[in-house]
Parts: sequence; C-alpha cells; structure tokens
Amino acid sequence: MQDMQVDISMLVETKLDTAKQYVRSRLKEDATQSFGHKDAFKLNAHSTPIKADKSRKPGGILQLTTGHHQGRIMDQGKDEFGRWVYTTYRCKGESPRTVITTYQVVKTDPYTSGPTTYATQLFGLYTKEGRQEPHNLRKHHANDLVSFVQDLQSKGHLVMVAGDFNTDLGEEEGGLDHLCSECNLIDPILTTHGAANFSTYNRGKNILDYILIDPELLPTIVRCGYEAFHAHVISDHRGVYIDVDTDLFFGDDPQVLVRKQARDIISTKAHQIGPYFDNKHQHLEDHNWFEQIKTLQQHMRDNIPNHTLAEQLYDRLLTACIYAGKRLPKYRDAPYSPELVRLRTIKDLLNTVYSHMTTNIDLSDQIENIRNKLDSVGYDLPTSVEECKKAQRQATKDFTTAMKEELKNKPLRKAHLKQLIKDAREKEDKKLVKALKHIQRAEDSNTIFDKLRIIRNKVPSGGLKHFLVPENPQQKSQGVSTLEASGCPRRN
Repeated sequence: MQDMQVDISMLVETKLDTAKQYVRSRLKEDATQSFGHKDAFKLNAHSTPIKADKSRKPGGILQLTTGHHQGRIMDQGKDEFGRWVYTTYRCKGESPRTVITTYQVVKTDPYTSGPTTYATQLFGLYTKEGRQEPHNLRKHHANDLVSFVQDLQSKGHLVMVAGDFNTDLGEEEGGLDHLCSECNLIDPILTTHGAANFSTYNRGKNILDYILIDPELLPTIVRCGYEAFHAHVISDHRGVYIDVDTDLFFGDDPQVLVRKQARDIISTKAHQIGPYFDNKHQHLEDHNWFEQIKTLQQHMRDNIPNHTLAEQLYDRLLTACIYAGKRLPKYRDAPYSPELVRLRTIKDLLNTVYSHMTTNIDLSDQIENIRNKLDSVGYDLPTSVEECKKAQRQATKDFTTAMKEELKNKPLRKAHLKQLIKDAREKEDKKLVKALKHIQRAEDSNTIFDKLRIIRNKVPSGGLKHFLVPENPQQKSQGVSTLEASGCPRRN
C-alpha cells in the first residue's frame, strides 16, 4: 500500500476475529512494520462480536488511513454487528467526508449454513435482538446501512460507501439499488466509463464490488476503475480504486502530523500543560501582545481594517507557541532492556486482571496474551481483588523506580549489553562482540553529551571553556586533576 501511495485502504472479508486483543495487536504491529512507525497510520478494523475459537473468523472489514491525511480524522466508528466501519475526515470550510467500508453477506440460507459462517453469525445476532425475519440477512443490512448513511447526510456529511456487496447493481430490489436511490449515491466508475461486461470475482460473472459516492464528489475524481486480478493484492476479487484531487476533495492541504517523539508538548502529560501556558502567556506579555490586540479590536469597532497588524499578531502568537514548547523539559523514553520490559508487562498484566475481576468484561484472552509475553519467567496471578490491588501498587512502584533509575544512569541497559557481549564471547563471535562494543561506546558517548547539554542550558551565554575529568572514576570531585582529551583513559 505504501509503494502504491494509497492514502485510504479498505479491505473486506478479512476473516480475522478483531474482538481478540492479540489479533488487533498483530494488525498494528504489521502496519507499524510496513509504514515505519506507529504514528504513520490510523487503523479501524471490526468483525462480529461473536467470539471464535481461533484468530480466524468469517467476515470482517478494515480501513487504514496513512500519511498526513490521518490528521484530518474527526471520528471513527463501527457497526455493532460487524457489517461496516467508517472514518470521518475534516475539511476546510466544507462538509465533512465520511468513508464507509462494508461487507454484505452472500445470498444464503442461514438455517443450512455452517456453524461458523458469517451468515450464521448475523442470523444469531438478529435473532438475539428479536428482529422480525432474522433470516433475511441482506434486507436488514441494506435497511440499516441506508438509515446510517441518511443520518450522516442529515448532519451535512458527504458520504462514500465502498465494499463487497455480493450483488450486481440492478440485480436485487431493495439492496444496492435501494442504497443508491434512497441516499442519492452514484457509481463513479459506471458514470465515467460506462457499463462493463466483466466480473470482479474470479469465480463469478458479475460486478460485486463498488465504490459509491455523493454526486458532489464526482468533480474531485481524477481517475477510477478496476484492476486486473492479482495486480497489487493477492485476492479472488479485483482491486477497485478511485484517485481524487485531494485539494478539491478535502478543500486544502493536509495538516502534517509530527511524531510524538519530536513534539515539544504532549497533551496527555498533565505536568506539561501548566508550564506551557505560563511560558506562552509570559512571552506574549513581554512583547506587548495583549495591548496590541486591544488596538486591533478598536480598529474592528471603527471599521478600519488593519491587516498588517493582524498578521503581525498572528505571527507573534505562533512564535509564542513555539517558544513555550521549547521551554518545556524533554522526557525521553528509557532505553530497552529485557528487565524493564518484564516489569512493564507485569504492571499491564495486573491492570488487566484487576479489570477482569471488577467488571463484567471477560478479559481471559487478553490476560493469556500478556502472560505469554513473560515467556519462561512466568507470573502467578492474584486470586482476589485485594491481593490484586496490593500487587498492582507494588508492580507500579517497581516499574516507576526502575524507569527513573534507567533514565538517570541506565543500569539495566548497561547490564543487558554486558550480558550480550558475554554471550557473544562464549560463542566466539568476534564480529558480534565488536558490533556490541561499538554500540556500548556510542551510548556512553551519547550519555556524556546529554549531560553536557544540560550543563550548557544553565549558562546564559557562551560555551564551555574546559571541564575536569577524574583520573580515577571512583574519585570524588575534590582534588580532581585536569586531563587533556588525549590523556583520557579508554575502556577496553
């Protein structure tokens, strides 16, 4: 998908039980591996709420928004029966765009279907809800989808519906035709290229896969069509696509999202919020911004526009935001070590166990998944709520203490590297030993430069003239002799 430069990907009949935590985690891990980091995409996957014995389950849909367009996302959601998912995108001065991905069950008799088929799952859900004619699966899907789309349209949304409908346009009364007529949606491929005489399913004769859009979106489409089988995706269905002019479709260029690691402020860190606004307010006060705002307001009351002043105030406000962010202390993640991972996993495990004990939600699968991460270390679960709360507090304390010490001196990371070097030496892998020692020296150097940066931040101006290096690392600061850089001992 990344090589194809696809911004919004939609997959149907994924056959994954996304009700299971480890399935959702695996999807995110695979997407992270494909796109480089977890902030490069936004995933929205769903299936029926019926649990399967394994990760495979008939049905399922998935949406994936990648690149800068995820910064437009206003809302994401799903149908309670696992029939569709949707994502709503913000547009500048325009109606929101909502993209829906759906999978409609094939024509079948749920009374004779297999015990785990998608049809049987839906039939069970409709029966449990007490619907009339629960066996009429496609009718319920069509009516519910029309109601959902009309509700969005009543709120001003321009809607796009894509999916595998398992029916041809004009073939079934009350199905796909009902959606197009009741919601005023059109097929842009049919409108652009005319009727086609081919199948989108390799064992069928008709077009079963469609992208339907609001007519107002038609001018934004640059090209559209169906791909050859296996052109980009190995599937028994053809790929279907539309390529839009994003400036026309969304109304402006997308907001570029910065990775969390590179952001000056993260809104979920409460201790950053107060200092950020204090620094921002102080900067604006120092530059007489509030008095100039009063001047601009007077110009507006007098109906005498002052565009230059307004632009200057806006630029100063942006500068104040950047200044306030730069003034905040940086909180880096602790370096990797197996022991820190183990402590974090235990903490997560106990939090999940506590939720399992104190709510009506069955988290057995999630607990087992987290326990598997502990591998051979193992961990005995508490058997009561009080015992779990006590273990929670201790696990949180152990993890927090280890994190603080690791950020300060990195003892666990250093011990981990030493153990890796020892293991490599025992295996007589000289190349690996050399590589690990190189990593060890690089991390030590990085730690020294971090400390130097902290020292320099305390100096109003200028740099460092000299600094003292102890000949003996165990020696206290008193009576330390100064060495030239060339005279500093190196670690073997």
